[in-house]
Amino acid sequence: SDTLWPQHAALSYCWEGDQEVNLTKPILTLWRSEILFYNLPQTIKDALWVTAELGLQYLWVDAFCIIQDEDADKNKELARMSDVYSEAYITLLAARSPKGQDGFLQ
Repeated sequence: SDTLWPQHAALSYCWEGDQEVNLTKPILTLWRSEILFYNLPQTIKDALWVTAELGLQYLWVDAFCIIQDEDADKNKELARMSDVYSEAYITLLAARSPKGQDGFLQ
């Protein structure tokens, strides 16, 4: 296939205000080596669990894959979001959770 992306799940969810944990320039280097699971919002933890259960290695989450405090990266990545979702193996829709802290695997 001519996909631009490795086989991945994509997460669609509601942030509900400011996202407590997201990618910014100051933490980019740190996150390249480690993201602490226990610090993540429950919705993202749930999505990681589902991704692993499906045997997928990658999960695309906008708050983690787009540098939130860099307009150039935001503009570039937002323009490619339709590809992220259309080329995903599966899109997880966290419709049960009104905010990222709530999770969706109740």
